[in-house]
Formats: sequence, structure tokens, C-alpha cells
Amino acid sequence: MKKFLLSQLLVIAAGTAFAWKTVFEDFNRFFSAGGDFFQFSGCRFPNPLATPCFYGALVFLIALVWAAGLWQSQSLASQKKLSYLLLAGSIFAWSVNAWEFYKFLKPHTDLYVGCNGLPATSPVFTPCFAGASFYLISLLLSLWIIKIMKKDTHPNA
Repeated sequence: MKKFLLSQLLVIAAGTAFAWKTVFEDFNRFFSAGGDFFQFSGCRFPNPLATPCFYGALVFLIALVWAAGLWQSQSLASQKKLSYLLLAGSIFAWSVNAWEFYKFLKPHTDLYVGCNGLPATSPVFTPCFAGASFYLISLLLSLWIIKIMKKDTHPNA
């Protein structure tokens, strides 16, 4: 069981690292363009505190701490709660992507600009899509671990 929980921890750690790398790049871009920490308008780039990526990164950080604790405790009840958190993160991330796809697909004459303020050729090539994919993979792995934990608890079931 430890190796499955370690795999989960590593996938969530990768998602967390990706999300925070993106947030730090967004902050750097925002501050370089003259933005101030509590300035939410008047800058070429959005304040990262007002972007979905920032909140997705926060949830990933919570999930990482939770997964690290699970690696030690191996609690089925806690694993189920982590799955709910990852489900919420997945729904949030894919909802953001659905909005980005809507904006991309509706008729427009200018460049498509993602939620981070950068032009992109498609929402598939944005950090939002990658983050949502990390959430989905983490969720599926979490559900698989629950199935294994239940089987280990009730071998004849």
C-alpha cells in the first residue's frame, strides 16, 4: 500500500510544483508590468490573486500536505476525504477550462488570451489545461487507491 500512496504523493507533488511555478511566473509577469500586490485593475496582466490558477495551487498545496499524512497513516477514511478534495479541484479546474474553451470557440477577431493574460493558440496549450489534467490524474489515482484499500480491508468482497 505504501508504494501506491507514494505514487499518489508524487503525482500530487508534481501538480503542486507545476501550479506554484505557474503562479510565481504570473506574479513575476504582473510585477514586471508595474502591478502592485493589491492592484486588481489597471495592469496589462491580471493580478494572480484574482486568477483561478492561484486558488487551484492553494488546493494542490492542501492536497499535498494531506497526501503526505496519508502516506504515513494509510487511513481509508482520510483517503476518501482526499478524493473529495481532488474531485472539487477537478470540477473547479475543468470548469475553468470549459470557460476558456467557450471564449476560444466563440467568434472573435483578436487573439485568444488565457486567464493568465498571455495569448495562446488554444486552451489546450495553457497552464489551466495542464493543471486540470494533474487534478484528474490525481483524482483517478486516489479512487484507485480507495478500491485497493477496501479490497485489503475486506479481501472476500
